[in-house]
Amino acid sequence: MSASFYHAYLMEHEDTLAVFRGQTCIAEAKEKGVLPLYRLVTQQPALLKGSIIADKVTGRAAAALTIVSGASHLYTDLISETALALLHQASFPVTYGMCVPRILNRNQDGPCPMEHLVRDAQTPEEAVAILTDFFKDKQI
Repeated sequence: MSASFYHAYLMEHEDTLAVFRGQTCIAEAKEKGVLPLYRLVTQQPALLKGSIIADKVTGRAAAALTIVSGASHLYTDLISETALALLHQASFPVTYGMCVPRILNRNQDGPCPMEHLVRDAQTPEEAVAILTDFFKDKQI
């Protein structure tokens, strides 16, 4: 499938995240942020094995989750430089629309809190451990 297919799917369905096996969407989310991907990685890991993840916005936290997910490829409309570097370091296949220095928070007045949270993680696994610690007391 082409990058334009995944971009069009996200736009048409107003999704922030979609997971594909071949041309079939097997999971999707409209919720913003890293939480939908975190839920899939931690609650339905088998679903992601070998899949293609289409994500509207990918920061470092989402990149780490994608790497450990077992997916085969990531398509994203917007990616941060640190997320792209993490994916390249892991030799994880990625196709993206635009790369920016950093992902901003929803108010566009500071860094994305999840990207900031995992900024010092040296590996995807370390970043996921930080996310797990962050989400452990929250009802997700």
